[in-house]
Amino acid sequence: ETKEPVKFKACVLRKDGNLVLLDIEKKSDENIYLYALKIYDHYRNTLPSTYQTPLRGNFEVKKLEKKGTKLEIELEFLYLEENFKLFLTALMWTYQHLGIESVSIKAGRENFQLEKNEIINLEIEATSPEKAVEQVIYFYEDEAILPVSYIHQEDMTYFLIKKIIGSFPETSFTFETQAGILFVYILDPRYQITAATIDALAYNLDSLSIYNDIVIVKNGQLVYNN
Repeated sequence: ETKEPVKFKACVLRKDGNLVLLDIEKKSDENIYLYALKIYDHYRNTLPSTYQTPLRGNFEVKKLEKKGTKLEIELEFLYLEENFKLFLTALMWTYQHLGIESVSIKAGRENFQLEKNEIINLEIEATSPEKAVEQVIYFYEDEAILPVSYIHQEDMTYFLIKKIIGSFPETSFTFETQAGILFVYILDPRYQITAATIDALAYNLDSLSIYNDIVIVKNGQLVYNN
C-alpha cells in the first residue's frame, strides 16, 4: 500500500526577497514539526530551485517539545549570518499553518518568543499612527501564496476587497451586512476576475472572522456562498 505523501505549507524566501507560503512534501519519517524546522537548514536543498531558506547559518536541534499549541525549541548555531529575524518570522508562519499558536526558541544565551501572525512583508499605508490597524492579506501567485502585513486606517473589509480586485481595470464593488452575512457585489465589465480570484477573496474575507456567512455576486450572478 502506497502512503499518500504528507504535504504542508512552509514559509520560504522567494527570489524577489518576499517570504511566501509554498506546499512542501515531507520526505522523511521525522515528526512534522522537526521536519518543518529542518527545511531551513538540513533539508534546504529539497526546496524548489526558485526558493530558498531565509536562514544564513547552520544549527543543531537540541530540543523540540510540543505542549498543546505551543512549541519549545532549543537550537545550537554552528554558524550564523545576519537577518535572523527573517528566519524567525518564516518559521512561525510555517508552524501556524500546522496549528501552532506560539513558539519559544532558545539559541545560546538568547530567547525568542514568537506568536501567530508575526508581521510579514510589511507595507505601511497609514499616514499616522492614529486609528491604524494591522491586517494580513493573502495573495495567490502561481504555486505560492504571498502574505502581506498592511498597516492602514481604512475599514478592514473595504481595504481587503480593494486590494484583491482593485488591480483589475474598470472593476468596482459595493458591500453590505445583513444579520451577520456579508454581501459583496462586484461589477466586472471586462470579465477579468477569475474563479481563483473569487476564491482568494472569499478566503481572505473568511479569515477576518467577522462574518457568519459570505455571499459574493459578480455581474448579477452568484459566484460564492459559503
